[in-house]
Amino acid sequence: MRKLAALALVWLACEPVNGSSTTSVRARATNGECPSPLEGQGSPGDGCEKFSDCREVCCTCPDGGRGYAGASCVDGRCASTAAACEKSLQGNPVVCQ
Repeated sequence: MRKLAALALVWLACEPVNGSSTTSVRARATNGECPSPLEGQGSPGDGCEKFSDCREVCCTCPDGGRGYAGASCVDGRCASTAAACEKSLQGNPVVCQ
């Protein structure tokens, strides 16, 4: 169980999320925290083809007790911090469980 808890949780997708025509998201956590270093380069609003083109942001789980890194490419643009957190959590809710 400890080994499992130590593993980063990763989920990748290139499919619609909540009606967006094209969304690519990633959410990952290490031991319930935002991992370091953060990956990706693109800033919110920059052009992208997939989540990995966008810089990850640290997000807080809705219960406030855990954290995760999220990145989202939505309709060819890197998402804002709030949207990246929301969409990546929708794509991989297990990071907050």
